[in-house]
Amino acid sequence: KAWREMLHRYLASVVGVMILAIAVQAFLARRERGPSMDDATRQIGLPLLLVGLVAIQGLLGKWTVTLLLRPAVVTLHLLGGMALVAALSWLVARHAGLQGGQASLLRGVRPWVLVSVVLLAIQIALGGWVSTNYAALVCADFPTCHGAWMPDMDIASGFHVLRDLGQTADGSPLSGEALNAIQWLHRAGALVTLAAILTMCFRVSRVRVLRPLGNAILFLLGCQIALGITNVVASLPLAAAVAHNGVAALLLAAVTMLNFAVRSPSMVSR
Repeated sequence: KAWREMLHRYLASVVGVMILAIAVQAFLARRERGPSMDDATRQIGLPLLLVGLVAIQGLLGKWTVTLLLRPAVVTLHLLGGMALVAALSWLVARHAGLQGGQASLLRGVRPWVLVSVVLLAIQIALGGWVSTNYAALVCADFPTCHGAWMPDMDIASGFHVLRDLGQTADGSPLSGEALNAIQWLHRAGALVTLAAILTMCFRVSRVRVLRPLGNAILFLLGCQIALGITNVVASLPLAAAVAHNGVAALLLAAVTMLNFAVRSPSMVSR
């Protein structure tokens, strides 16, 4: 376990240095050639945001250890990492000059992309809450939970944020009903997110230039669903659990880049 923790810290340090280098490069380009809305290399706002996110991640990583894996802190640490993925994806899309095609074709796509981004972020947060509360295996069956479509649940205790690991707000042991609520809401959120992203991809398929990105999102979505089911029926194998997190990050990156594209229409008719 010690070497894994050290490897995590070293990789985090490398990422931090690379993001700091991006910010320095953007600052130097801006100072040499002046600010420009048309030149992505001279825009400093997003690189500075990335530096701020890295600093917050460092603090959350420290508090994860010192506060003994408190669920709220560990979940925020996960969400901070996902925020870095989203911001870096936006930066990549901006530097690549990603465009979404004709503006008139994008009006019906933009709302669904935005809804999908929001729902995906909420679903990732729910997944993080499942992981940090060790609720992944509370329902060993699928698609039901303890043989019921809606098991006994204690949502108030399960989703009370300011509490210690495995305890309620008053210090009592967290009940099975509370863990049921955490797992069940993650599953319900998956269905809502699935419906939104499928609808988004259907609309994206009508815009030829965005079709490859939409197909990639559909592929990642299928992988994510398969991994989530595998985690339940195979009792959380380590490889599937890690891949579930990784594919979530890739899915967020792809939807973020799509969000950038639909807000950057091309003047060329598609």
